[in-house]
Amino acid sequence: MSGRLCRIGLLSLTLSLALGGTPIRVAYAASFEIEDLFVPALPEPAVPPAITPMTGASAALFDEAGKAFLAGDLDRAAHLTARLAETVPERPEPWHLLGLIRANQGRFEDSLAALDRSAELYRHSAEPLIVKGDVLLQLGRPDAARDAYAAAAERDPRNWRATEGYAGLLESAGDLDGAVTYYAAAVAYGPRDRLSPSLSLARLFATSDRLPEAIELMGRFAKANPDNVDGLIALGRLELAGGRAESAAKLLDAVAQTHPDDARVLVLQSRAHRDASRPEEALDLLEKAAERLPGNPAIAYELGTMRGATGDYAGATEAFRSGLELAPDDRALMKGLSLAQFRLDEAPSAAALAKALADRTDSTAADHVWLGVVAERLPDRSQAIGAYETALSLQPDNWLAMNNLASLLIETTPARAVTLAKEAAEISGDAPAVRDTLAAAYLANGDAGKAVEIFGSLADERGTDPTLLLKLGRALAATRDTAGARDALGRALALDPDFDGADEARRLLSDL
Repeated sequence: MSGRLCRIGLLSLTLSLALGGTPIRVAYAASFEIEDLFVPALPEPAVPPAITPMTGASAALFDEAGKAFLAGDLDRAAHLTARLAETVPERPEPWHLLGLIRANQGRFEDSLAALDRSAELYRHSAEPLIVKGDVLLQLGRPDAARDAYAAAAERDPRNWRATEGYAGLLESAGDLDGAVTYYAAAVAYGPRDRLSPSLSLARLFATSDRLPEAIELMGRFAKANPDNVDGLIALGRLELAGGRAESAAKLLDAVAQTHPDDARVLVLQSRAHRDASRPEEALDLLEKAAERLPGNPAIAYELGTMRGATGDYAGATEAFRSGLELAPDDRALMKGLSLAQFRLDEAPSAAALAKALADRTDSTAADHVWLGVVAERLPDRSQAIGAYETALSLQPDNWLAMNNLASLLIETTPARAVTLAKEAAEISGDAPAVRDTLAAAYLANGDAGKAVEIFGSLADERGTDPTLLLKLGRALAATRDTAGARDALGRALALDPDFDGADEARRLLSDL
């Protein structure tokens, strides 16, 4: 069993004794500047009656049991606590401690029974219910754990551990509104230096079109905790997501001064300057970071990506390889190196890495699509078809795999190519490249009229593309519209007499 149960549970018991037996309630809000943070309208917790503290032999026995527990002598602690629970069965503290001990011993059902008894006797303290939720999570019973945390939050709505635990389980169950309410309570009433509830609440804000609120929330946390680098990084990420590149760059420049060896900060700092339209400065920052932290996989990946974005594929290859020396199984580095090699026309090397990614047990549809793209370059038509088929088996609505597979099947099975391309067009929102594939599939499948309609529409949208006019000319010729075909082919050659396909256009013109 984890030490978390031990530390949290015994802390509450110790405070309970120190306060004369009153169950501890966390109520930090009075000393905090919550400013304009949304605080949910939670009911006021009931004021518990005073509990007379244990005295004499009972208090001494409880203290001895607690010391044995903290020392890791669970058998002795269990023996002493069980004896005390028999002696003073009406006291909640021994049952609470016994629940913690049994959990650490792996006797979970006994633990839950003791915690339930403690919760019944305390009446107003949420602590046993929180630990019960912890135990149920350890047992893989999230629904029951959620009920325990809900009871804890209802009993003491300002106990931040109860509300944070309940919020997490509500989020996992898909109740995002409820999660927001209880994360907000944990932020409002919890320790001001605790990052997790603020981070969780900011994440929910950011993913529900409330990014300004997420930035404000993390900005407040960062202001109150200027030495918490994780909070500063979170704020920087949110500002970048919100298009506040200059603000993010200023923030991260300052953080990098105090955390010069934190790769997360250095990578994010470079991105901020890149997004602020300073690509050269961003690249320089990464180069210096790579010198400072040689071989760091995260920096190597970012450096490779940045070099690739500037067209320096040889430099990108070097950076990705340096990262793979330390992290040979890193997916992002493997994909980056494969892409850089592809751009350098090193198709066999790119394909080897793409195949390695696709063969992994954690491969995704995107990995198989990439393998298909590289296999087409080799060219290895059968491998490409197989890769796209696998991608669709993993992600049936992957329109890129549908489109690419359709283009490969046009000559051999045009009917299926039409089916695939039609679905790809619907899913992609009629992306021009997919409409191009669909028109070619229609033409190959004997429906030249539909091909003319689509190619004509595309040519109207991109009237300066001679290749599209060539395709339109082919389709018009197939419908026996000689005049239309001559016009389209003539316009293509007039735009560029040497375009790739010009010889075919002249040949078609001579045959009409």
